[in-house]
Amino acid sequence: MQLWFGPVPVAMVTRGDVAKIIFDSSVNISKSSQYEKLKEWIGDGLLISTNEKWRSRRKMLTQTFHFAVLKDYQKVFTAQGKTLVEVLQFRADNMNPIDILPYIKRCTLDIICGRLRSVTE
Repeated sequence: MQLWFGPVPVAMVTRGDVAKIIFDSSVNISKSSQYEKLKEWIGDGLLISTNEKWRSRRKMLTQTFHFAVLKDYQKVFTAQGKTLVEVLQFRADNMNPIDILPYIKRCTLDIICGRLRSVTE
């Protein structure tokens, strides 16, 4: 199905077998212009990069995100996610806006360090 959001065409795929063809492609990995705004925020990493830059980073990270590796993180994700929610609940007063990015960054670092700590113990 194709939709238009203003001047931008958007293809919606609802069948898994069709989505698999698209997502498995190593040719069609170009990003739309909307990704440029993300690039300002998160840089030109795996999510944003294309072509050879994307391939080399994807190859390097593939083993890192294997299901068995991520399964080991489950307890760490859960514990640090609960801590993040508690901290944000404490900081939120529903009256003033809060920048959550520093809290997300800290949570990410805590997850990484928590996993390293459990591996070395």
